[in-house]
Amino acid sequence: MKILSWFEHHSALHKSFAIEAKSLRTLCPLPARSRTRLADKLLETLDQPRQREFDTLWANEVEDRIDAYEGGEIKVISRNEVFRKLRIKKNR
Repeated sequence: MKILSWFEHHSALHKSFAIEAKSLRTLCPLPARSRTRLADKLLETLDQPRQREFDTLWANEVEDRIDAYEGGEIKVISRNEVFRKLRIKKNR
């Protein structure tokens, strides 16, 4: 394994920061929706095995909820009703 000298390390960091700064100058003017999609994609790359685990757990939860709804165990509440209840709770 090569040990970088202070100069090589500093130079590598400088190049990395320069690339990041250039990327930010390019990406920040993009519309919010595009930046959000990009952020989501970048976050996905950070911990992919863990994300797959969460996706599997969430898919199972969704299936359980659908089964409970179809079996009459739970009822559906409209979005408007949910927000109405949240407003009431917030104003307490």
